Amino acid sequence: MGDDFGDDDPTILDGTPLTESGEITPIEPPRCTECGAVVFEDDFDQVALAIGLERCVRSRPGAENPWWWCANYSPTHRKCVQLYPR
Repeated sequence: MGDDFGDDDPTILDGTPLTESGEITPIEPPRCTECGAVVFEDDFDQVALAIGLERCVRSRPGAENPWWWCANYSPTHRKCVQLYPR
């Protein structure tokens, strides 16, 4: 079986070419700033759509009205933040 480093284009994984040793640098997923859990990005335009989810969620970068939802804020509370431009 030949390698992928000859005259052909190298294999690209998540926008990064594989190294000759075949090692891939692991990608660290984004973390919630409140609880440290993995945070998911959603296309929700309004934070109200995220309220009640059992996982931490934030708006995608560049959203018109950025927000985030922490499902694990404390044993008794969750946290919802809506950011407004100045």
